Formats: sequence, C-alpha cells, structure tokens
Amino acid sequence: MSRQVFLENYLPDVIKLIFEYQKLSAAENPEFNKLILEQENSLSDCFVQDATLNGIKRWEKILKIPPSGTIEDRRATIIGRLNETLPYTIRRLRQMLNALCGEDGYTMQIDGYSMYIKIPDRLATIGVSVYQMLRRVVPANIFYGIKLTSNLNGNIGVCVWSSASVKLELYPMTVHNYNTTVSVKTAVALKSSFSITILERR
Repeated sequence: MSRQVFLENYLPDVIKLIFEYQKLSAAENPEFNKLILEQENSLSDCFVQDATLNGIKRWEKILKIPPSGTIEDRRATIIGRLNETLPYTIRRLRQMLNALCGEDGYTMQIDGYSMYIKIPDRLATIGVSVYQMLRRVVPANIFYGIKLTSNLNGNIGVCVWSSASVKLELYPMTVHNYNTTVSVKTAVALKSSFSITILERR
C-alpha cells in the first residue's frame, strides 16, 4: 500500500487530544486503509503484470482459461493468451514462448515440417499452457511436440497418459541397467503409439 491513513491528523487541534476522538480515529483507521488498498488493487488488476489473485481470476474468467499452477504460472498463461495475435510466424511464436517460459526457458528445434519445444522440468507446470498455445497457433500441416528435460539420479518410474502418442528417451548411467513396463490406453478414434529409446550416456 502506497500510504497509511491517520484520521487524527485531520482533526482540529482543539479536539485532537480528546480521548474519545483518539479512540474513534484508531478504530476507523484500519477501515480507511483497507479501502485505499482495495482501490489500489482494483487499478493493478487492470494490468496482468501487476494483477492480484482476484485480478488473475477475473482475467481467467474473461479468457476462459482453467486455473492451474502458481499465481505466476497463471499470469504467464494469461499473457501468452493475450499475445496470440496474427500473423503466426516463427518470430511471433518465439515472442509468445518468451512470454510463457522466458527467453532462456525453452529451446526450439525445427526440422522441415516437424517442430519440438524443449523446456526444463522447472517449467513443467506451464507445459500444458505451452501445448494449448501450440495447438491454437501452429499450422495443421506441421507436426509439433514438447520435450521435458530432467536430470535425475536413482530409480525413475514414469507414468504417461496420452490421447495421441508418447516418445520417451532415456540416457542412463549404465546402458544395460534398466527395465521398462509399458501400458497404453487409447482414446476412441485416435491412433496411439508408445516408444521407449534407451541411448548411451551423453
């Protein structure tokens, strides 16, 4: 809050020292401070970068975005949706991804009519937002996917639910020390595939 209200400062000197007026001012000060805070928050909620939780909820309701993740993740999702304007060029797509993941929060790999977006596991909570954005803006003749990178030690259990396809690449410490259990559930009228590739350690 930019300022604090002290009603006793507005009282004439002749009554400022009266006990009843001091208590009355002390009781009303919190209410006026709360009113000023709400007024400032209402102004901040007009701008996504400064919006409070109430402002984030209102933006999500306007844009029909289901809430997911932390307030900063939700803020990035809203900014990404607002940035979705024509034309959908590679440069424009990078601007949208910068708004969602940050300039150093992803890498883009394009090979002909295939495109992959690689994001670190620290940004996994906004992976769904990235996928939904790609689904809306990437032309239908381009295959796209998201790669989530993570460096982990120890035994790793992976459970995947997909309505399309899943490709999993593992780089274990020892190439032959692994086991896989694959279970695939497919959606109606969709062709699904699952592949696991064990590669040498990089």
